[in-house]
Amino acid sequence: PVSSKSSVEYWSKTLNNWPQLSELMRRKAKEKIRKGVPDKFRAMLWKRLLDCAELQREQPDLYEQLSRQHTSFAEQITRDLSRTLPNHVFFQQGGLGVRALFNILNA
Repeated sequence: PVSSKSSVEYWSKTLNNWPQLSELMRRKAKEKIRKGVPDKFRAMLWKRLLDCAELQREQPDLYEQLSRQHTSFAEQITRDLSRTLPNHVFFQQGGLGVRALFNILNA
């Protein structure tokens, strides 16, 4: 199972050592993703896969700049947000997640 002790241990060790992993070990980790990643490691995994730390060092204001731009997709994003998890309080009209998700998708 995804949350088995061995899976939790594997992902904890892998993600904590990600910068030092060889390319082969990273490829193996990416193959394991198909088998599932425990919930508590998913956010960190995305950041590692996208190399967010490096991007933030190189361009610290990039996300803020991109999220404030008006794109041709803004209207569609706004329409779709109301259909995103409509029963979850975080994504209901005026919920904290609506603006945050809009900024991410718009960027």
